[in-house]
Amino acid sequence: MISPIHALDSFFYTSMGAYSFQAQCEMVAEVGYDAITVAAWGGQPLIDLTQLKHVKARHGLDIAALYLVLHEGRNDALVRQIVESVEGVELIELAVQTSRNGLPAILSVIESLLPIVERRGLRLALYPHRNHVTQTTSQVVDLCNYFHHPRLGAVFNGYYWYTSQEGDLLGCLEAMRLGSCKSPPLARRCRRWGGAALPPWNRLIEVSWTISPCSVPSPVWATAAESACSVGITAAMFT
Repeated sequence: MISPIHALDSFFYTSMGAYSFQAQCEMVAEVGYDAITVAAWGGQPLIDLTQLKHVKARHGLDIAALYLVLHEGRNDALVRQIVESVEGVELIELAVQTSRNGLPAILSVIESLLPIVERRGLRLALYPHRNHVTQTTSQVVDLCNYFHHPRLGAVFNGYYWYTSQEGDLLGCLEAMRLGSCKSPPLARRCRRWGGAALPPWNRLIEVSWTISPCSVPSPVWATAAESACSVGITAAMFT
C-alpha cells in the first residue's frame, strides 16, 4: 500500500511574509502532494478555515488534518469552537503546549471535546511536541489509554520521537553520517527503534509522510531513523 504524502502549511509562513491559502494549495498540488495539513495554532488561524471544505473540489487535495494547540486555561473555548464548527476535515491533531491548572484541567478539556468529535464523525489525535506539556509519544498514548475512546488517538511524529522520546538525535545523525540502514551497526539501531520501543504498528489505521519541499521520503519504515531528520513521519494511531 502506498501511503499518502502531505505537506505542512508551516513551510509557507516565513519572516518575509505568508503565502495565500490558494497559493499554498496550488503549489502543493502542482508538485504532487496528496494532501495538506493546516494549522489553526492556538485558535487564531492564519487562513479562513471556511475554505477547507472547498479544497478537494478546487485543487484535488485532501485536508490531512487540522492542527490545533491547546493553552489550557486560556484558549479552551476557542479550541472547542473550532472543533465544533470546522468543515472539510476529518482528523483534528491537538498539541497541549501550556497549562495553568495542570493535568486534571487538561483531562477535562479533552473530555469535553470527545462528545463533539463523536457527534460530528471526527477523530481527535493528541500530538506530542517537544517543549510542550505533552512532548513525548508515551505521554499522549497514556492519555489515550486513560479515556479509551474510539475517536481518540495519538500522533506518531518521527522528528519528535527522536528529539523527545528517544533522546538521541545526535547519535542518530552520527549513525546516518557513518552509513545507511543496510550497514550492520545502524541496522541494529534501526531495528531497536523500529521494534518494541515504537508504537504498536498493527494498530495504525493511517500512515502518511509529512515532507518539506526539498525532502525525499525513504520507502520503508526500517529507515525511519534516516528519514526523520528531514522528513516528518506522521501516523495517527487509534484503538
